[in-house]
Amino acid sequence: MNITKKYYSKFKIWFNNNDNHYLFIGYFFLIMQFFVFLGNYQSERYDVFFWFCNHTPLFFAFGFFLKKRNVIKGLINVGFLGQFAWTLDFLGRILFGEHIFKMTEYVFEGDRGLWVLLPIGIHVLSTNIALYVTRKRKPDIYTLLYSSIYILFLFVGTLTYTLIERNVNCIYLLCGATHLTFNYYTYLWPILVFLIVVLPTQGIQYIVHKISTKTK
Repeated sequence: MNITKKYYSKFKIWFNNNDNHYLFIGYFFLIMQFFVFLGNYQSERYDVFFWFCNHTPLFFAFGFFLKKRNVIKGLINVGFLGQFAWTLDFLGRILFGEHIFKMTEYVFEGDRGLWVLLPIGIHVLSTNIALYVTRKRKPDIYTLLYSSIYILFLFVGTLTYTLIERNVNCIYLLCGATHLTFNYYTYLWPILVFLIVVLPTQGIQYIVHKISTKTK
């Protein structure tokens, strides 16, 4: 027991160093991306890698390795609300037997064994961990700039390399509310994501920053 405490204390001291802290989290995301690649490669559905949740662990990993906090926060802006809605939908199914947004039905279909833990872990953990680790960094105009660049990357990549029927990143139909999809929705998708997803999340990150840096 004393040996365990000794190594835990050493790890805690090492981890509390900012450089080591970010390095550890970077490797965490890199390992997560490895399992995402392995799981999706076996399914032979390669276009699913264009879903936000299936490639951003790699982006987060390099963001943490390079300590590019605005890049990390820019990615959070794009994915936080979507993954939060996914988590609510998942919990709704678990607790009440009903899908709120019909976003997680695929998790409960078929026999996927332990692989079912993969989408759960990605959606519940990735942006939340990134937000927590960078909570003391104030989001600024550069955060919005990186969010905008990533939105354009996502938009062009999804339109170019994915099938319409897969509706990757909800570009063709509004996920959870397809009946509300309107004409020219796809063409307006980048603007809608920026206004409805990015800006509110920027505000959430600002509030989290204020709370985390508030002196008692």
